[in-house]
Amino acid sequence: MTESIELLAALDQALHEALLGHLQLHQHTPLLETTMQSAQTLQAQQTTTAPRQVRLALSGGLDSVLLLHRLVHSPLPMALEAMHVNHGLQAAATEFAEFCEQLCRQWRVNFHLAQVQISDATRNIEAQARQARYQALSRDLAAGSLLLTGHHADDQVETLLLALKRGAGLAGLAGIAAEKPCGQGLLLRPWLGFSRAELAQVATFLQLSWVEDPSNHDCSFDRNFLRQQIMPLLHQRFAHFSKTAARSVAHLQHAYQQESVYIAQQLSALRDVSAQQRWQALGADFCEAPLRLDALQQHPQQVQLSLLKHWLAPYQPLLELPQLQDLWLQLTTSRIDAKPQINFGDLRLRRYNDYLLLSKARPADIPVTSTLCMSVADLRLGFSFAGFHLKLTEQPPQAPWHGLPCPAATQYWFSVGELNRRLTPSGRGVSKALKDLCKEQQVPPWLRQQLPVMSLSSERRDVCWMLGVGSAVPEQTGLWLCWQPLAQSV
Repeated sequence: MTESIELLAALDQALHEALLGHLQLHQHTPLLETTMQSAQTLQAQQTTTAPRQVRLALSGGLDSVLLLHRLVHSPLPMALEAMHVNHGLQAAATEFAEFCEQLCRQWRVNFHLAQVQISDATRNIEAQARQARYQALSRDLAAGSLLLTGHHADDQVETLLLALKRGAGLAGLAGIAAEKPCGQGLLLRPWLGFSRAELAQVATFLQLSWVEDPSNHDCSFDRNFLRQQIMPLLHQRFAHFSKTAARSVAHLQHAYQQESVYIAQQLSALRDVSAQQRWQALGADFCEAPLRLDALQQHPQQVQLSLLKHWLAPYQPLLELPQLQDLWLQLTTSRIDAKPQINFGDLRLRRYNDYLLLSKARPADIPVTSTLCMSVADLRLGFSFAGFHLKLTEQPPQAPWHGLPCPAATQYWFSVGELNRRLTPSGRGVSKALKDLCKEQQVPPWLRQQLPVMSLSSERRDVCWMLGVGSAVPEQTGLWLCWQPLAQSV
């Protein structure tokens, strides 16, 4: 009995420490001191600061039932609720939901039931169920709310073994995080340091009841195979295997956190925000600020690959080492004047002017042969053309607008894609082909065909203005043709 009481105290302490700092309490309040506070003091705390929403993911199993019990008996001020997610994957699913609802009614806890469906039974059902479950649990979490789950050390070890089976990198080996963002709230797992056997000992001591999911014995699922056949052998041979292995995962998590901080610092130094802003003004839809390739190549090769992987991860998260190596070769071993491009669905990864660029594909909004004639009155009102909003003003542009000087006329002809036509930029005295001016201004090749070009006659012989490239008239003219990419218009 003494051992169970001590274990119960340790569980409560871990829960207290996980919640502390998120419930408007002082960081160094000892558990005993908090426990001894009077009901009047706690009530005063709750009236001065509204209790934080705390939601428990309640499956009805051992770990979540025990966690709900300890939350119910916690003296910390909170607005406690429980949510059960019914996946509808087995006949007993309704019984589990009814058990959870009855338990919450008995313990006077607000109960929510979420029904989810698995869309594709031919794919990984476990992964789909997990994704649907967390979507339901986090869907209406208020900002700053807490979501708690009863994951324990055995869950952590199973996750580690599954990661080893997949050949996962450091991020996968880092396993289950004790704390992470979830929707607008925060997900906490306070009992990762305790084994399932320890939770069972305390739950039995407290005479709690819970449900056993019969699907947990289906060893066709990898996690169940580990849980039913491999973990018992490991525990039989090594009495404290789950807890010691969980400590190893904690070391891996620390290493992953250190790597993440280092990678974030290095990527910040490699990003060129000014280049991003310059090209976005020409309609480029960047996912990330361009990376300076020369600076990236100063790092050791493995660091280069790691930086590339993390830069791409939010948009292409499943790249393995061989794929990264192949990407890197394509991007870095082609000719200096080459412009390699790799497509990921609607994403484009390119090398241009010693930059790595990741952008969304931009459709041609208007065919290259299209022309548009606008009166000066219409131009002052503004219009849309080739993915840009344009308007004539008498003042220099102010952010988020961009602009170039514009000649005075009664009518203006706009077109795109005619890069062999010539423009004499103001102050230069010599005309150049638009394609050569685009190179001078470092306009990426895939954007050049879509930039509006303006002439003052229907024959369009002489170009007097090209978006982002140049104008034939000086600023003293007093007119400005301004533009803003439609995707950025406000």
